Amino acid sequence: MKKKLLNNLFLITFISALGIYQMNAQADIVYAFDGTTWEGWTSQGGTGAFASVFGNSPNGELTVTWSNNTGSTANVVMYAPPGGISSAYKFIQLRISNNSSQIGLFRIRGNDGAWFNAIDEAISTDADGVYSVYNFEITNASWTGNLTNWQIVFRKADGTALTDQGTIKVDNILLSTSTTLSSNSKTAFEFSTYPNPVQDVLHINTKEPLQKVEVYDLLGKNVLSFKIVSEQINVSSLSKSLYILKLTSASGVSTKKFIKE
Repeated sequence: MKKKLLNNLFLITFISALGIYQMNAQADIVYAFDGTTWEGWTSQGGTGAFASVFGNSPNGELTVTWSNNTGSTANVVMYAPPGGISSAYKFIQLRISNNSSQIGLFRIRGNDGAWFNAIDEAISTDADGVYSVYNFEITNASWTGNLTNWQIVFRKADGTALTDQGTIKVDNILLSTSTTLSSNSKTAFEFSTYPNPVQDVLHINTKEPLQKVEVYDLLGKNVLSFKIVSEQINVSSLSKSLYILKLTSASGVSTKKFIKE
């Protein structure tokens, strides 16, 4: 029986691997900051050239501030969750409220062994409570293969140090392999998971009868797949990182990210 189950798991994994391209076209990565964590994102701290401080509880948005006491911070940085990312995720949608009168540039940096600037795009200053949505496509030739790290940077257009005490509220970050970006895309039905972060067993709460449950890493690789589904899956075998949970039902496909700690 055990051998049969292992063979079935291998077959499911193999079939899923053949469908990685389809998964990449469907499974957008969304950071909505709707819970009480920063969803794997980290700040820099300090007062150096790269610095940032995150708000204590996102509750719908991540608040980013910085210190202007020394006048040395030129880059307000957000370090992406660990685990790297596939360069196929080159279409990006950002919904922010930029309350700094000085910050006018949004930058993405990638690391394929050394840091490089992947894209620079102009952003505007927003009134308090007003949000702007930006759509970008990374066309930099260095954004290729599997990147080990990446980060988001907010800065002045001329690159000089910031002297104001502004705030940037990040409401939503969407990464996609598709040119069609929508913060509500690829969600056929609603579901929730807990705990998140998780160590062993991830519980799934949905009213949909599930046909298949899959887990992918940020490189698009299928790492777990379940045909016989229940309201919980064991993820203890996964390494510490951020993953995408993909649920399939008769209604379609829905995805959600979770952190394995």
